[in-house]
Amino acid sequence: MTTRWGTLPPARILIAIIWLAAVVIICAAAPLIAPHAPNANQLTRMFLAPGADGNLLGTDELGRDVLSRVIHGGRIAMSVALLSTLIAALIGTISGAAAGYVGSTLDQVLMRLSEIQISIPAIFMAVLVISFGTRGMGGLAVVLTMAAWPSFFRLARAGAIVVRTSPYVEAATLMGSGNLAIVFRHMLPAVAPVVIVTATLEFSQGLLLVATLSFLGLGVPPPTPDWGTMVSSGQTLLPVAWWISGIPGIVIISIVLAANTVGDWLAECLHLGETAR
Repeated sequence: MTTRWGTLPPARILIAIIWLAAVVIICAAAPLIAPHAPNANQLTRMFLAPGADGNLLGTDELGRDVLSRVIHGGRIAMSVALLSTLIAALIGTISGAAAGYVGSTLDQVLMRLSEIQISIPAIFMAVLVISFGTRGMGGLAVVLTMAAWPSFFRLARAGAIVVRTSPYVEAATLMGSGNLAIVFRHMLPAVAPVVIVTATLEFSQGLLLVATLSFLGLGVPPPTPDWGTMVSSGQTLLPVAWWISGIPGIVIISIVLAANTVGDWLAECLHLGETAR
């Protein structure tokens, strides 16, 4: 049955929104919330199980509190994924709207650039960026932005091509509005709905990419806590301490599922709104 929530169960949508908001708040306030310093080694407390001796999520091979490392590690993953998605959305949407409206050489050049970008694997881009000495959050943000902007560009371009023949754009042109004014006043608002939906999906993909690059050793160097690094460091210890890799892995999966749920809901709501109008 279709409701104002779409076809998705309202409880599922609310849980997804609340979980995403909670993760953002917890990660932002990590120094105030984390019960221990994320890199505090206590070799006498190695491999404590979740709940043992006051450690809610246990400890790792160096006696570090897993909960504290998960909370601090989320600051990097969430910050990079959010920042790169925002930058990619701005670059891709503005350039796509401009290319779709202006056309001609600008359109051809940007289309070729986006096609080249899509053809290059993100892992290969990460190796290139790191080879130039750009590692850490800055390097991850560059890689994710380069990987995500073509999606926004192609969607914005397609929307702008449709909108540029609409009566209100033709009227604005006849009234003497310049190309820049038309792009910002008419093109961008028209493609904003699809850009918002795409941003939720690109955020989840970006989060997975950050974790993957860190897992492969291409992310933030240790001992800085990071979800992907935690999964990598604990994979050989799964038989004796599953929580070292398992808990950050569960957190990553839950955030990706929540972001995809919100994206599906927004897509349905925008479609329902258009149908209602």
